Amino acid sequence: MLYRLSLPLSVFVSSRSRFYLNLNKYRNAHFQILNKAKAEFSRLMSVLIKRAGMKPMQKAVVSYELFAPDRRRRDLLNVIAVVDKFALDVLVSARILPDDNVYRVGYKVIRFAGIDKAAPRVDMTIQTEAKNNA
Repeated sequence: MLYRLSLPLSVFVSSRSRFYLNLNKYRNAHFQILNKAKAEFSRLMSVLIKRAGMKPMQKAVVSYELFAPDRRRRDLLNVIAVVDKFALDVLVSARILPDDNVYRVGYKVIRFAGIDKAAPRVDMTIQTEAKNNA
């Protein structure tokens, strides 16, 4: 099975404040802000999981493509590291994956895919075989 989810580059942590998903913000954020960011990301991703009709899986191969909002230079892994952490935690808590360790999750492609001013995002592709119901 192949699933493709378009994940946000930032989430609202209050009515006027956004949390940008990158390591620089992540490491410096107060734990309450991080908790709000994780909760909002989880809420958004849960909707995407339901829309995609994701089924439980034992293993997954994940790819990420960053579509930036502008031409500013970015450290690709600063963004992908936090998006990956949040996304895999949601997949585990939703019981799509039993765990997010190296025996369950592999990586295929992590790349900069270009500029998309209208819809900046990280596209996450999950490739797997459905869990056997035995």
